[in-house]
Amino acid sequence: MPEADRALLSKSELFRGVREQDVDALLDRFALRELASGDEVYRQGETTDAELYVLLAGRIAITRRTDSGRGRSELIGPGEVFGELSVLDPGPRERTASAMVESSCAVLAGADYLGWALPRQYVAERLLRVLARRLRRTDDEALDLLFVDVGARLAKALCDLANRFGQPTSSGVLVDHGLSQQQLAEMVGTSRETLNKQLNSFANRGWLTSGRGLLVIRNPERLARRAAISEA
Repeated sequence: MPEADRALLSKSELFRGVREQDVDALLDRFALRELASGDEVYRQGETTDAELYVLLAGRIAITRRTDSGRGRSELIGPGEVFGELSVLDPGPRERTASAMVESSCAVLAGADYLGWALPRQYVAERLLRVLARRLRRTDDEALDLLFVDVGARLAKALCDLANRFGQPTSSGVLVDHGLSQQQLAEMVGTSRETLNKQLNSFANRGWLTSGRGLLVIRNPERLARRAAISEA
């Protein structure tokens, strides 16, 4: 693995707070995987090897679909871990992971991770913290779907995307998220039609402009205020 990728990997959320010598003991066991836009890392329902992934560059969409075709999506950015549940609970994948843009990730066999982490109790706790944050986020999203109106959910999702992926420009905060309107709608938990109405409403107020796979947030303060207010 190139030295630059090793440096990025060592700073990922998986290794946050881990002693340098313990990080070094595992880095050589990672393999590098390059992905073109649209490539799937794994697919919902298929049984794959127990592996966890750390995204080094690009964007990964994690999507779960019901039998009726409805879905929920989330976006993974550089430094974040995904696929980790297979390490603790091998079996069919519950979600599909696909590259939104050209991406690269570090791949680690579950057995290698457990063999490294279990003798180091404080390291094993790192993965549990990552899982706990994911569970907390899932709980928050479930409550939002029940009690928060679509406009507030969309504003909250856009603020989160801006915080994680935004780049300041002279026109506002540029967010090159790469999501289709359908995927963004699934992230918010609404239909594509309702999403478009809300985006147009925000645009008419001068809060943002949106295009294919990107948006510019021109008034982040008003958007953040809308995220905190439910009109349900």
